[in-house]
Amino acid sequence: MASLANVTRTWPSVLLAIWGTAACSSVTVTGTTTTAASSSSTGVPTSSGSSGAATSTGGTTASSGSGTGSSTAGSPIASQCDILGSMYDAGAIDPSAPCQVCNPSIDAGTWTPAENGAQCQGTTQFGYCLDGVCQLDQCLLSGVATNQGSVDPSNVCQVCNPQQSSNTWSPGPDGTPCVGPDGGQICIAGQCVPGCYFDGAPCSGPDGGNVCVSRQCVSGCYFDGGVSARDNQSGGFLPPAVLIPIGSPASWDSCSTCQVAPDAGPSLVPTAAVGAPCETYGDAGICVVGDIVSLTQVACCTPDGLTDAGTCCPPQWKAAGSCCGPHQQC
Repeated sequence: MASLANVTRTWPSVLLAIWGTAACSSVTVTGTTTTAASSSSTGVPTSSGSSGAATSTGGTTASSGSGTGSSTAGSPIASQCDILGSMYDAGAIDPSAPCQVCNPSIDAGTWTPAENGAQCQGTTQFGYCLDGVCQLDQCLLSGVATNQGSVDPSNVCQVCNPQQSSNTWSPGPDGTPCVGPDGGQICIAGQCVPGCYFDGAPCSGPDGGNVCVSRQCVSGCYFDGGVSARDNQSGGFLPPAVLIPIGSPASWDSCSTCQVAPDAGPSLVPTAAVGAPCETYGDAGICVVGDIVSLTQVACCTPDGLTDAGTCCPPQWKAAGSCCGPHQQC
């Protein structure tokens, strides 16, 4: 049998005419390959070798061969549940059971119990999920059911509050007294920190402070606007809040000053003699014994507040007869 390399093919004139007008650069045949190059219109490429796949550059590409292949389309994961003809997104909660959810990865055709410990809500209460049922007013903390409001044994500033978290401790009320390792005295945002919280609350400051005002532990006598026996001018009520520095007189009664009493802390103490001039809210008066609730308390009284018995009664109360009693005359 003659070698394929010695076989001369006769090409149709039509193909020769086409090739003659194109500039072919190269033809590569895989297998036993002979490469022929032609750059003129009269060049006729010849090739020998086994059949396979052919590629060319700079000209027309032809290929032949055989092969097999296959592809498999992945099945998409459902993102919704079809429950009784209604469609729900993954994670949706059963309107009638707060611990049943749409979980298409488990069952896209029915409700699935929520994860144990997940937060749930009733009509107005909160709790945690256990086996698909909402346990109201409780938290699941370290696997233990804990009632709402229970305090963390290791941190009094943390409590069970299922509305905030059903499976972790939550910050307790700001202002709760505590004892922290760094001198903390009050709970703020779940941590025991130095300082104080409620105005008028006793405290112990590093510089001798005794009362809390604007979250600072300061020294002095604090009044929060309650009824005062010595508030003779305003009818028995103090300003909304006032701090009297130690050694200073009260604005409503200069007969008394803020003093540190032994074992009792700062308080108002009468320091003026009976009959001494005084001031009450800027009005001139005289220090007398006996005000609207006490016959022994020294108080500053304006002239129109004096009673026939020498005690003191605010003029507006005096006119209404509310200061009259066995020990007072109007």
